[in-house]
Amino acid sequence: MTLIASQGVSPKTFKAAPFGARLKALKTEDVVMKTLILDRPLGVATDAHGAANGAVSRRRFLAGLGLVTGVMIAGPVRALPGFAAEGGSWKDSVASLVNYICPEPAAGRIRDAIYRADTYYVAPSTDFHNSFSSRQIINAQIYPEASYNGRYFELAGLPFYDSRNPCRRSKDLNPLEIARILNGGEREYYGGVVSPCSERRQLASCGCERDVYNKTLVYYKQDPAAWEPVYTRNFTDGRKSYLGFAVKARVNAQGQPLKQLLLSPDSVAG
Repeated sequence: MTLIASQGVSPKTFKAAPFGARLKALKTEDVVMKTLILDRPLGVATDAHGAANGAVSRRRFLAGLGLVTGVMIAGPVRALPGFAAEGGSWKDSVASLVNYICPEPAAGRIRDAIYRADTYYVAPSTDFHNSFSSRQIINAQIYPEASYNGRYFELAGLPFYDSRNPCRRSKDLNPLEIARILNGGEREYYGGVVSPCSERRQLASCGCERDVYNKTLVYYKQDPAAWEPVYTRNFTDGRKSYLGFAVKARVNAQGQPLKQLLLSPDSVAG
């Protein structure tokens, strides 16, 4: 199978092609399916372990949901010890997530609640998964709201995006993850905004996940030797599971982002 860029290679065609054909197309620079995010990700994420535009079609919203229920805003979450914060950019990041995954008028009510809330910082967690959660807390609680593709958005200090209601506490999103899943190229590639379906975990030093990691960097036209893995977690489009890899540059060259989250182009088991 030959991929001809001049004919307009769609993500579906690209994913269906054999690995050799895709790799050849990538090397010729005729096909660019995945790119680094050059802008600084919004918000603040912890680094406690020393490692760390096309829109989604709103017609995909499940018609069977009927009338959109009101967003229930609970009283502010009791502030934990931390530092007061302006929180503008982190709020913008979470509000952008809401814009893409929640229908109106619910999205508008959620955005209003986000921007009305105060923010503050908390100390890094010693738990591996939580150590990469945002340290910037939005001091409000929004009960689970149905989003597109049968998933739910919830705000309980942190934003959660999950297939279950209420959202599981391992399904929070940090700034790197939000920036990647909202990226226009990724939304086109996966057919929407993917959601987390596992905890964050350390990448194995060898085995299948390591092979997928190396292939993923190649798809983003990156040298695996130039990047260091920080963590991995699974994401889903509602049907298949893909691996997400948080990475940091071994040498922060001028103009190169220090950290990225990359998504595997091929689905994995589990």
